[in-house]
Amino acid sequence: MEKNFIIDYAACIVFRAGGFIIRLLPKEFVLFWGRRLGDLLFMCDGKHRSRVYAHIKTAFGQQLPPEEIMRVTARFYCSLGQSFLELFFVPLVDKRYMDKHVTFEGLEHIHAALKKGKGVILLAMHAGSWELTSVLCANLGFRSVY
Repeated sequence: MEKNFIIDYAACIVFRAGGFIIRLLPKEFVLFWGRRLGDLLFMCDGKHRSRVYAHIKTAFGQQLPPEEIMRVTARFYCSLGQSFLELFFVPLVDKRYMDKHVTFEGLEHIHAALKKGKGVILLAMHAGSWELTSVLCANLGFRSVY
């Protein structure tokens, strides 16, 4: 067997076992540790931290002082760590899960547009748990057409 195959297979087993264990824990506990993972990434990832800082400075440099830009950068990393651990909850997403953990704003506009029979293009920010968008849309009964 090829070395990379064995490493990939082992990583897959560890990832699946970790996901199983994480899904047994209370969600708020997991999200707390996701934010701590983000804190760790913020402290250890100087190269990307400076890139994130630069992007936030480009967007808000005129309105925010440097120390506030650094706080926003740190909050970005907390959100990133939390989002990473939230991915383990994807297999649990169903109608009941959505009712408990997801809030939609403006869903009526999507339904109204779909009734016109012309389709809808959804745009989302690349922030938070945006990876869940397709899972949520599928659970709402929307189908994707590429």
